[in-house]
Amino acid sequence: MTAPNKFMTVREAAALFELTPKGMRELLYREEVPLFNTGRIRIERALVLALYRKCGGHLTPDLLGEDHETTT
Repeated sequence: MTAPNKFMTVREAAALFELTPKGMRELLYREEVPLFNTGRIRIERALVLALYRKCGGHLTPDLLGEDHETTT
């Protein structure tokens, strides 16, 4: 089993929010979300998902990724 990806790129986060990468960076800076530069700017997945909820987004199991289990 592989470890779940803890980080997202700005491009991945932008796709989730249906924004351009530039628009996503502006939102991240405005909301003061900490960014990590590892060659590419990365954002903690949990922080992106929390911001998505805060902005009124509804999370589905496919958006939650491998690090969350769904119960039936």
